[in-house]
Amino acid sequence: METYELSQEIPEAEDLKGKKFTACLSYLFWFAVIPMIYSTESKFIKYHANQGFVLATVETIFLVITVIVSKILWSVSRATSLLVETTMLMVFVGVFGVLSLIGIFNVIRGKEKPIPTFGHIKLLK
Repeated sequence: METYELSQEIPEAEDLKGKKFTACLSYLFWFAVIPMIYSTESKFIKYHANQGFVLATVETIFLVITVIVSKILWSVSRATSLLVETTMLMVFVGVFGVLSLIGIFNVIRGKEKPIPTFGHIKLLK
């Protein structure tokens, strides 16, 4: 049986130590591209890169919809357009910020747990 001194780390934790920062980048909007490019062998990073890529894709779709709705409403009423745009951006920051934090917390804990709502989608192999 192998024992560890207090100063030693468990091998599994050591294996993830250098990968957690890279995996955390996956949840920072389009920084998800960095782990996708540089992590070809790590299953842990690939999992979180997929989660981050899905989240970034949904965020981009939401922002495009926000811009389109805002431009349409701008021609009708500028005040309404600004109100709707501000509300949608607040929802964007709140919802996607929380989802990103959940993903980052999963990385820090070393877990491959899907983020709520979009975690079941797999875009990367």
